[in-house]
Amino acid sequence: MKTKYRKNSKKRAVCILLLACVLYGGTVAFCNSPQSVIIQESILTSEERTVMTSKEITDRERVYDKEVLERQPYDFSEVTIACIGDSITEGVNGATGHADGLTYPEVIKDALHAKEVYNLGIGGSTIGDYWASAMVNRYMEIPEDTDIIIVYGGINDVFSGTGETIGNLNTLTDDTFCGDLDTLLEGIRVHYPTSWLILVTPMDTVTIEEVRALNPDMKPIEEYVDAMITLAKKYDVDVIDLFHSNFMNSYDPEVYSAYVPGCHPTDEGYRILGEHIAKEVIRISLENEADGQFLGRWNGFTVSCNEYGGVPENGVSGNSISGNTLGDVSGNSVSGNAPGDVSANDVSGNDFDGVWKNSVSGNAPGDISANSVSGNAAGDVSGNSVSGNTSGGLSDNDISVCGELLESGTDILENSMENGTLDKNF
Repeated sequence: MKTKYRKNSKKRAVCILLLACVLYGGTVAFCNSPQSVIIQESILTSEERTVMTSKEITDRERVYDKEVLERQPYDFSEVTIACIGDSITEGVNGATGHADGLTYPEVIKDALHAKEVYNLGIGGSTIGDYWASAMVNRYMEIPEDTDIIIVYGGINDVFSGTGETIGNLNTLTDDTFCGDLDTLLEGIRVHYPTSWLILVTPMDTVTIEEVRALNPDMKPIEEYVDAMITLAKKYDVDVIDLFHSNFMNSYDPEVYSAYVPGCHPTDEGYRILGEHIAKEVIRISLENEADGQFLGRWNGFTVSCNEYGGVPENGVSGNSISGNTLGDVSGNSVSGNAPGDVSANDVSGNDFDGVWKNSVSGNAPGDISANSVSGNAAGDVSGNSVSGNTSGGLSDNDISVCGELLESGTDILENSMENGTLDKNF
């Protein structure tokens, strides 16, 4: 029985406090600008899109993509990305007909300064299992160390499809587009549970008209795209919707002559495509971190002079944590806060080193009292400094059921405990 998967949530105590400042009002502050900047999915409104050609839309989006990439608001230097797809991912060039030029995975790597971007594109590959090298049969080739998985396909399914092979979302039959896409997304979720998954819809292409003459039973591309978006929601997959955004649509003669002469982009087209996907990866990464999904690390944002955090449901509203610098999730300082600033925060149930090496020293009475760090896996509360707190500051803290807690008086990695309270810590 197929189940609904949700992204793995890795809550971190100090990050909750710092994100309250960064994300107030849904904005993100660049480190070299005093103003808050929103990274948008599109710089254009829906009204503007209705009166613009695809070439105009693409060129406007390209300017915005470059602006975001030049600011480089996120650090991908330790992040690996895998792109699985068809000949567009492989890099077949629309000008030459061969995979002999620039590819969008190369552009993504350069634009994001990523550690590695794997190219798993194969010409002719479909999502469904009715052509050779179907993605549903080869997604396990994605390297295990991949942090972000980008699935970009579907156009070959459109070319080869019929009313029978597209299937439907009610039955999800094997060897149909709907059924195999469901299997593909579920399989990636199961086998790569900590990776972020992004699904890219195909660009509209005038090549459809040429293929329709050979396959009069083919279904409209909209039906495939709608199925992709529906199943992405089922598995909580982020979507880069090139189709509905009318991005580099080769039905536009200007797009055809400048960027995509048919189905495959030229070098210039691949550069535009890669930069656009890279910008979207940044947007998705920031949105995921705001939701508690951690991957890379914040890249030098300063969150000084912020008050009254914007996430009151986490119990950090109304607290001032001005003057703190947000670097990595680990090693953050929340010292010097007034009484009650970090009290009654729940950081239980964390895995993957949820609250390690954070400093909460120098707080007034009551500052870190009644905090729960129970239920954490091994390593979650290691290396934390809670020294220098005045009387009462460390009382009533629950550190039970931690992965490294063996018995009273036993070190929890670098922390020590005595009679259930964190006395004599360093």
